[in-house]
Formats: sequence, C-alpha cells, structure tokens
Amino acid sequence: MTTDFVGTGFDRIGERLYNTVITHVPYAPVRRAWLRHFGATVGNRSFIAVHAVVLAPRRLVIGDHVRVGRHTLLDARGGIFADHDVTIGADVRIVSLPLGSAAHNRSQCRGPIFIGKNARIAERARLFAGVSIGPGLTVDTDAVVTDDLLAPAVDTRVTTAAPAPVASAAG
Repeated sequence: MTTDFVGTGFDRIGERLYNTVITHVPYAPVRRAWLRHFGATVGNRSFIAVHAVVLAPRRLVIGDHVRVGRHTLLDARGGIFADHDVTIGADVRIVSLPLGSAAHNRSQCRGPIFIGKNARIAERARLFAGVSIGPGLTVDTDAVVTDDLLAPAVDTRVTTAAPAPVASAAG
C-alpha cells in the first residue's frame, strides 16, 4: 500500500468508483451523497459538477453553497478546506502536493489548502500544497498559485497571462 492514499481499502474502492462511474452521473445529489458516504464533508446546496475528480474524499471539506466546475481535480490527500460561497471554475487543479524539486519526497511536503469565504478560482487555475486563498479574493484564469494570497494589495484579483506564470502574495 502506498502512502499517497488516505483511508482504508474500502475508501480506495469508493474513490475509484466515484472517479470512474459516479462522477459521470448527471444528478448532483447522487455525487454529493457518494462523497459524503466516503467521508467528505460537503455543505448544503453545494454542487460538484460532472467529471470532477476527487482524491482522498475523507480530507475534503466543502462549505455551504460551493460550486465546483467540470473536469476539476480536487486532490485532497493533504487536505482541502473550502469555506462557504466559494466558486471553483472548470478545469481547475487543486493539488496538495508540492511543485518542483520538493516533489521527490511527497509524504513530507503535503499541506492543506484553504480557500476563504466568497473566493473565486477561475478556469484552469492551479493551486498547490499549503496555499491559502483569502476571503473574497479572485484567482484569475490560468493562474498558478504556490504562495498564500491572504490580502489584496490594491485589487482583489490575481491575474496572469499565458503561459501561466506563478502568482504569489509577494508580487
């Protein structure tokens, strides 16, 4: 058994069935109930779109009125905590594993990802291990976030241009 999976063999089967079968079911309450059954905390009136992939649902905490777009990856092996009223766009990757040279020792480099209330993560954005997105902030399309974004300097948007450079609080 690898250290990349969190939970029991039963959890592993549930995760794989979700990601290969249940995520394609066009009825959101079925997807939400499946994730809750396998340990995810999914708030009231939260919506996870079809084709979204969830790893380690036991470490996924989603507040009320959260929207997760199609083809989004929620890699919760290090923990993902999304507060209420968060919007996560399509094709977003939220990965609780490190980037670059630190990736060789994944078991020591995981960190939870925190997304504050009313935050917006736009399409194709990437969030990596240990980052926090402050309340009300918007991460723009194609942004790559590797550092905490807690308070905006002037604007509440983190914008980038293709190819996606790294967005950080330091500027």
